[in-house]
Amino acid sequence: METQTMLDRNYLWKDRIYPAEERPGKMDIILKGKRGRLLCTYFMSGGAGRHPVVIICHGFPGNERNMDLAAALRRVGFHVMTFHYSGSWGSDGNFSLGNCLEDLEKVFDYVVKEEELHADPDRIFLWGHSMGGFLAYHMAVHRSPGYREKQKITEPVTRPAGAVLAMPADFVAMMQKAGKDPVFREQSLEMMREGADWLVGTSAELLYREAAGMGESNLMERLLDFVADVPMLLINGLEDDMIPSEIALDRMTEKAEELGSTCISRIDLKTDHMAADRRCELTEVTADWLIGQCR
Repeated sequence: METQTMLDRNYLWKDRIYPAEERPGKMDIILKGKRGRLLCTYFMSGGAGRHPVVIICHGFPGNERNMDLAAALRRVGFHVMTFHYSGSWGSDGNFSLGNCLEDLEKVFDYVVKEEELHADPDRIFLWGHSMGGFLAYHMAVHRSPGYREKQKITEPVTRPAGAVLAMPADFVAMMQKAGKDPVFREQSLEMMREGADWLVGTSAELLYREAAGMGESNLMERLLDFVADVPMLLINGLEDDMIPSEIALDRMTEKAEELGSTCISRIDLKTDHMAADRRCELTEVTADWLIGQCR
């Protein structure tokens, strides 16, 4: 199937009318993951041929699903995949950070291989908010050439074309900070307690221990060495009082500058962690960057 270039920013905020046979659509998909069902929804843009795809990774615990962003990107010309991690919102199994990373790998590879989705395998992007940004970053770097060469991994994989990280929450760095700052520790645990009530098979304490264990392997610091390999847009909320930029974004920005990366860009929005009063601006900067990557 031929790849078509149908991206048009003019339709970001207005309806795009197609012939009846090429009308946009939606597919409800149940994938078989390692822990059972993964519940997914695939928003298909209109028009014939393959389209670039954006996989949206929601945050913790997933109350904000960013469906406004999905609808806008579909009008522009992207197919959009949304999904729920194991142990969340009806997907089977228990919730954990490690399970979430496995779930994202499963969804990404499904989008690459499933012909019915009409995806362009060379233009599959990740978009992650908060914890979803943490997951998108990890997967993008794990599949980068530099990381795989360093780890002597020879198995071929399809790499993401790029990743957008919106107010990313690096749980590992959060737990490292929490170990030194009792006030921040209690704030972080309280946030996790509130989120864990929506999820299956987890608790704030379990998540804390898992993130702390990942920190013992110095995971983020190792991954930062490969940040220059992956095209990324970092979106920061200047009024974010949940996840300070020093937790992840500042470190990524500094490392990219140190490595002389030309494929990492950062935008600061005057908004909070959920971009509650800047949804249109969040959508616009996302669409502009993604369209730019497809040229």
